Amino acid sequence: MDHKITTSGNKTTIAMSGRLTFDDQGTFRVMLKDLAEESGAEWLLDITPLEFLDSAGLGLLLRAKAIAEKEGKSIAMKAPTSGHVADIMKISQFHALIPFV
Repeated sequence: MDHKITTSGNKTTIAMSGRLTFDDQGTFRVMLKDLAEESGAEWLLDITPLEFLDSAGLGLLLRAKAIAEKEGKSIAMKAPTSGHVADIMKISQFHALIPFV
């Protein structure tokens, strides 16, 4: 997984690309640490560029939600509307856990 963190005003966007799997947990934890240090009170997880996501990747996204809540930040997700990742999001009903924008 590759990622880019940008902050504009009160919103911090985390754009993730590539694959988000069990193998990315170390990188993801470092990303969350960096993210917690950003000033934005609103986090937007942009997973539209992701090509692949598995159940471990879903768990990592839930970890981001837990960290956001611990840091007193709001969190939302921008998800693709078609393809593999969109299918996983629909099947898992992930919008019930992290709101989609």
